[in-house]
Amino acid sequence: MDDIVLVMEEHLAKEGKVTFRVKGSSMSPFLVSQVTAVTIVTPKEYRKGDVVLFKANEGKYILHRIVREKEDCFITQGDALYSRENCPRTNVIGKMESFETGGKLTLAESKTYRMQVVMWKIAKPFVRAWQSLRRRLGKKDDNG
Repeated sequence: MDDIVLVMEEHLAKEGKVTFRVKGSSMSPFLVSQVTAVTIVTPKEYRKGDVVLFKANEGKYILHRIVREKEDCFITQGDALYSRENCPRTNVIGKMESFETGGKLTLAESKTYRMQVVMWKIAKPFVRAWQSLRRRLGKKDDNG
């Protein structure tokens, strides 16, 4: 895995962007594991709401959203998660420029996508409560 990441980092440094398929469910519902392809670029600046690729302290690479900025780090969180992590600015490799799922290309800076993210943040606690209630009643949620 590290060899692939090194090649991606080299390509990003040389070409200014790199595209790959995501793995994992922490960024659902927007990014689907093994289905969604994301394009990462190296911007001049980052801001709250950007989805960034960074190297975590364990050496693992993570693609999460900036939810808060501090002087020396970003606080990031997966869209499907409730936990947050500190990400030193020096560990950030790039940010998501766009993503493609099922042939549909979405620009990360589009107003429509940004609004969908805001709506998801509002709905997420209610979705979790609904799933919990359904589990208690002995029914599976709509996802399985």
